[in-house]
Order: sequence, then structure tokens, then C-alpha cells
Amino acid sequence: MLIISNPVTMNRTNLFFGVVFLFLATSIVSQNTFVDWKSQVVQYVNVASTPSDASVYNWTEESTIGQGIHINLSPTEIVNIYLEANNSKISFGHFTSNTTVSDYLISLEVNIDNQGYQSLYQGSAKMNHVWNCSPQFNSVGQHNLKVKYITATSSQVYYREYNVKVVPKSDKLFRDQYGNSIRLWKGRSTSSSNYPILLSPGFDAYNTKPEQYYRYAGNELFKCLLNNGFDVYVMYYKFNPQDLRNNAAVYASGVQHISNQLNNGNNIVSAGISMGGLITRYALAKAEDAGTPLPVDKWISLDAPHQGAYISKDLQRLLGDPEPYMPQPSAFDEYANNNPAAKTLLVWNYYEQPPAGVPGARGATFESFFNDLNSLNGSGYPSLTDNIGVSFSTSSTNNVSGTWLEVNSNVKSWNIDIEPYERKAGSFLPLINRDPFVFSLWGLFWTQVTTTQLQNPTFISHNSSLDITGGNSPFDKIIKPNSTHFHDQIPVDIIPDILGALLKDIDYRQNEIVTNDLHVKAGKNIIAGYNVTSDISVGNYVIEDGVRVVFQSKREINLLPGFEVKDGADFETVLDNTFPCGMFNKSAPLLIHEDTPEPATHQDTIFFSSSKTKDDNQELNLYPNPMENSFRIKPSLPFKNDVIVQVINSSGSIVKEVVIPSNYMGAYEIDMTDQTPGIYFCRINGLKNYSTIKLIKI
Repeated sequence: MLIISNPVTMNRTNLFFGVVFLFLATSIVSQNTFVDWKSQVVQYVNVASTPSDASVYNWTEESTIGQGIHINLSPTEIVNIYLEANNSKISFGHFTSNTTVSDYLISLEVNIDNQGYQSLYQGSAKMNHVWNCSPQFNSVGQHNLKVKYITATSSQVYYREYNVKVVPKSDKLFRDQYGNSIRLWKGRSTSSSNYPILLSPGFDAYNTKPEQYYRYAGNELFKCLLNNGFDVYVMYYKFNPQDLRNNAAVYASGVQHISNQLNNGNNIVSAGISMGGLITRYALAKAEDAGTPLPVDKWISLDAPHQGAYISKDLQRLLGDPEPYMPQPSAFDEYANNNPAAKTLLVWNYYEQPPAGVPGARGATFESFFNDLNSLNGSGYPSLTDNIGVSFSTSSTNNVSGTWLEVNSNVKSWNIDIEPYERKAGSFLPLINRDPFVFSLWGLFWTQVTTTQLQNPTFISHNSSLDITGGNSPFDKIIKPNSTHFHDQIPVDIIPDILGALLKDIDYRQNEIVTNDLHVKAGKNIIAGYNVTSDISVGNYVIEDGVRVVFQSKREINLLPGFEVKDGADFETVLDNTFPCGMFNKSAPLLIHEDTPEPATHQDTIFFSSSKTKDDNQELNLYPNPMENSFRIKPSLPFKNDVIVQVINSSGSIVKEVVIPSNYMGAYEIDMTDQTPGIYFCRINGLKNYSTIKLIKI
């Protein structure tokens, strides 16, 4: 393992490349071995790799008690750190490698949210200090943390500052023998088992973005998925910037573990954000190409560079071949861009081009990887999964020009201009860190550099994220927002579309007593009853008194014997392909859509959105509802075929069954005088799309 370190130039690297990719840790020796220690602020990088064979990785579950993070105190810029609520420890220290201490602490104080400094340590020199910060960060939210310290080699007081992002505590932690890990945030249970998603992270040159980072950055999407019965697993690669094919093997092994050990061998959802979209695509396509497909039924790629990504050539050159009055780059500086993953992702990479650059040329690593990827499975894509492509931008061109970044010091200034490829439609490069930073000029004196970002250059092009060529995309479904966003911001307006695309096609419900309000959503069909699937123990599906339950599906809702609604329960079915992310409110309408008419009265007919089903242009109305002795079914067009109408009581038994013949017109009346008052369900079979409709007899 090669350790590269340079404490002087870390800040410049953080400035230019620490935020270049969206989801842009290594472990320091610690006296605590029972927690998951990862570095979130570093001055060195461990350069190594793990095998490209998925079968060699073995996963075991570990305790989630005590998320540990290492903070190297040398960097001077304000840094974001990510903690779990009431479950975190921080180790402060000075390190130039994972074992070498550059200076020892003799005094350490912290100030939380400007409430005043409190002493953490005063005494003899020590290599690092571990702070159990769970009492201070015990709830989800944001905080400011200032640190004041003195080292053994200097009497000077140093100050550092951190933005603390606190996320909910994770539910499970898994780790393999190479140091890769997976954390689980368990979703709200909507049945006997939830639907697992395994998320692959994006590019992270210095391994400083742990699983908690993604939980924070994708908070709105996480909340939506967790509320709707998904278990979200987030992977962490020990050596994130290694060859993407090696991390694809790590990911494939994680998929197998979650499916086989945690999901009864059933399929899961594969998800990848930014670079993770390419990693997951490679893992799925390679497995299918080998005849051993992974247990995945849906794959979603989130703003991934399927045709490569762009970073300003001038920005790359400034780091790789600096102007006068700038220190020469160290190996640590270079590694931000001079690593296998960056060379694979960037269409143009400084370290694989002649110093002057070759317009339009592509790097050898880029070409090699995409040639390999596109040769897999005949198309370079998995074919046994539903493939969902997501762009964080619209298809509108980014009409910017001139300077986008100003770099100023007390000895020299630079302007970095927008280049033609940065005017394409696409998500924006994340905001560059604007906080001033300092560096030593050849060790002679200190200077301060500030940056000002004036405009937003394109980073991941719209065509790249959806792999559009000639106007066509290989994805089965594409999702894009109403406006263009930064690459590190998931557009909120596309989250319901993502939810709808990821929902199970069929949601089975049996052997369950529902005692809490529930909104069940399925992509195609919901089936509930005593014995509707062999994956769950047989038993009635019972909705208890005082509970509100809504079944929402795009196509069908089937209520079979064993489905029971107790008196006093509030049960509703809705056929609708628009899926809200949040849970419904008891006192509010279930759904409000522009295409859903308000209840209206016409003679003796009451029209409800949940009392209609359509076959082509067919509209079917049931009335009156509530009823006394009978109800009528009236089609807007003659039936093309015979239609079977079944009336089911709250115990799941069929109490009426009639056949409405084809070409029938008018209102067909069904007598209910022999049935007791209560809740019934009218199930209509024989149309292309049919629904089960709640009826009330008074």
C-alpha cells in the first residue's frame, strides 16, 4: 500500500477537486475498535485496490453502536462532517498517514453553535483525542462546530471550523474482509417484508464521504423511499477511486448478500448515483453476460456519466501545471484527478493528455473502460431488469459564457472561462468552496487565496446521464426535472416519479392485522387475501377498527377471500399512477390531482374518482353509494365482452356474482336487500383495466 501525504497543499486540492464530483475512509489507528471508524477530513490517501472477483467478498453484520469519524486538524477551510444522531464519536489528531502523527495535542476545546468553548482535553502530549459527542448531537439537524487547540511543538493557538450534518441513526452495518461496508436505514414497514435498495456511491478521491453523507445529501429521496416501505442500503468502497470494475465486484457481492441473507433470495433494487450508475451498470451487465444474472428486478441510474463527464481543462491544468507563484503540485494534489476512477469518468483528463491538451481527444483509460462496458451483454446494459435513467437537468442548453471562476491571491489572480462543452444541457458542477484558504509558497511565506464562482458550468450533460444518441436512450424509462440542478442536488420534483418507477409491480398482502394507518402503493397490482403468495405464511389480511388504509395501484386491485375490513375502519382503493411521497393525513383528502373531479351530484348518481374504471374510453359509474337496497352499474359505452361483477363482504366472501352481457347499455341493477348493512367491495372483471370499489350499505 502506498501512502501519499502532503499537509501543505491539501487545502488547494479540496478547493478545486474535493467537490468536483457529486458524491465525491481510510482508518487511523484508534483505541476504540468496536465502532465503524472512517476519516472525513484527511491529508493523505491510501492507494490500493480490492479484487475484481465478486465471489471473494464475505459480508458479516456488525454493531451499529458508535459511528466513529477521524478529523485531521491541519486543513484550514470549513469542512462538512456527517454524524448519526446520538451515535457518534470524533477522533481529533494530526496525521500524515494512517499511522504517522505529525504533531501531538496538549489542549483541545470545542464550541457548539457559538455557545462558548468547553475543554475536552488539557494535559501531556497525546496523538489524538476521542470525543463521545452523542450527547451534544442527539437529534437530526445542522450545527456549527468550532475547535481550538494547541500542539506540543508550538504555543500558538489554532482554530478550525466544521459544519456538522446530523442524520438519523442507521439500523444495521455490514462489512467485508477488505473494509468495504454497507449501512441500512430501515423503511416504514408496509408488509411482512420491505423492498430493499442497494445504493452505490459516486466518486470520492480521498475516501471522505461515508454512508451518512448520502443519507444527508439525498434526505428528501430517502424519506420518500423509507416512508413507502423501502429498506435503503448504502455501500461504502474502501478504495473508492480504484478501477470501476473492481468496485463493481464489491457491489455485486453486496447485492448477493442482501438478496440471499436478508431478503429470502428475492430480487432487490439496484441504484447508483453519479459514478455509481456506471458501477451498477457494469456489475449487472457483466453478470448477465456471464449467464449468472444478479437478483435485481429494477435498476436506477441517477445523473451518471454514461458518456463521460467534463471538468474545465483550465481548472485541471492549474492543478497539474500551475501558474507562476503557485506551489508545485504534490502527489497528494495530483491524486484528486490522477487516479483510475477519474481517468475513467472524465472525457478529457489532464494526466492522460499532452500538457497543452488535445482538443476532442479522449484518455486511454476512458476509452478502455467504455469499450469493455459496451461489449457486455450485447448492448452494455442489463436486459433482465427495468432500467430507469434519471437526469438532474432538463434538455435546455446552458447558455453561459465568459468567466465562471475567479481565483485571487495577494500575488496573482486567474480567471477560468466557460468552454464550449460546458454550455451543453446538463447538471451543474457543484459549487466551489468559497471560503478563503492559505498555503505556503515554497516554504518562504504564507499567502491567502479566495475563489468566486460567477456562473455554473455544465458537468454531467443531459445526453450523458440518459445516454442519448441520435435522440434515443437505451433506458426503459427516463426521468428529468422541470429545471436544471447542481449535480449534488436531487431535484425534489422528480422524487414522486422515482418512487412510482421503483415500486413493486405487484404488492401481495396476507397474514397481517393492520392496526396503524397505511398507504399501500404498487406499480401495477395489489392483491390481498388469505393465500395470495407462497412467500408469506397464509392468513387473513384484516384492517382493524379506527384504522385508515388506502390501496393505490396503477392498474388493478384484487381483494380475495380472507381480506377483511372491520366495522369502523376506513378503507379506500384508488387507481392512479401518480404516487405522492409522504403518508396521507386522516383529516385531509387522499389525493388531489388536476384530473380528479370533485364529487358531484347528478340526479341520483354520485361520481367519485375511486368509483370509475376505464377500458380505452370506457367509463363505469356505480351509484348510489352509500345504498339502501340496491346499486346500479352504468357503462358509458357498450361492453365489448361479458363482464363479471362480484360483490365481496368484509370477510372476503363473495355474496353476489352477476354477468353483464356484451353490448349491454343502460344501468344494470344489483339487488342487495338480502345483505346486512356494512362495507362491501364490488369487483369488476372482464375489462382491460378493472378495479375493486368500496360500497356501503346503510
